[in-house]
Formats: sequence, C-alpha cells, structure tokens
Amino acid sequence: NSVSVYNTVVYADCEYLVDNGNVTIIRYPNNGDRNVTIPEEVDGKPVTKIASNAFENLPIQEVHIPNTVECIDSNAFLNCRSLSRVVFDNIETSNLTTLGENVFYGCPITTFEFPPSVQMLSTSLFSNTTTNSLNLSFLNEHCNIATDKLISAETPTYKSCTFTSVGASEVQEYAL
Repeated sequence: NSVSVYNTVVYADCEYLVDNGNVTIIRYPNNGDRNVTIPEEVDGKPVTKIASNAFENLPIQEVHIPNTVECIDSNAFLNCRSLSRVVFDNIETSNLTTLGENVFYGCPITTFEFPPSVQMLSTSLFSNTTTNSLNLSFLNEHCNIATDKLISAETPTYKSCTFTSVGASEVQEYAL
C-alpha cells in the first residue's frame, strides 16, 4: 500500500515519484540497513531512476541495482562512507545508460564494473573515494565521457587506480 506525501509516494520505506508510468526513487530512509536492494518495480511500475541525493549520507555497505534502472542522478550516493560494493542484477542486460556527477562521491568503493549499456559518464564520478580498481571493459564504444574528469585530479588516491579494459588509455586521460 502506498501513502501520498507532498506529491511523493512512500512504499516499503522509499519515497518515490511516478512519471509516465516509471518510478524514480527520490529518498531512501536511514533505517540502519547495511545492504540495500532497489526494487525492480513499485506498485507494478518499473524503477528506472535513482534521483539526486536519494541515498546521501546513509550507512549502507552494499547496494543492488536492478536491470530496470536507466539513470543514476548526480550525488545519488553522496558521502555514503561505508558503501564499498555496487552490484548490478545482471550487468550484461542492465539498462543503465547515465551516471551523473559525483554519484559515488565520498564512497569507499573497492571495485566497480560498468554495464555495457552505459553511454554517459559525468564528471568526478568517484571523487573523494578510495576506489582502487575500475573495470571499464564493458563500456560501450560510443560512451560519452564528460570532457572534464571522471575522477577529480584533487583526489590523490587515484594516482594508483588500476584500469582494466580495452581502450582504457582513452579513458585515463580524462580520469586522472
């Protein structure tokens, strides 16, 4: 059952919006959950977006993202200081196309693998984190990497970041 709150709806502790039959998760509560699974659908509608700041400052350690999610907006997981693992239900069939600016800013993600569906990576995706391995092997050859930086140059931990992919040299010039 859903409860309306100022144009948003609350379902299973998540606040969400429905637009054109698609669900955007706009806020996840700080209920102490360490492992979070984003639902594929809410009230029979697909979850296609995670809004800006939806998980900001939460103590989560792991998040599972369903194949239905197409966009993760800027700052979605901002300063989730325990978030070390992001898991896509099936990375090869993921519909994720867009990752906004600073999505994982301040998160200690140890390893990250991009789904092949990703087409847009915005600036400073992993800024101020301790990520040491990025698997870029699935990046679509038409992926548009923002002309600024994937990882902020102010983040010294990235000087030793390992990139594994075909064509990683093209990404590195933007990433470091």
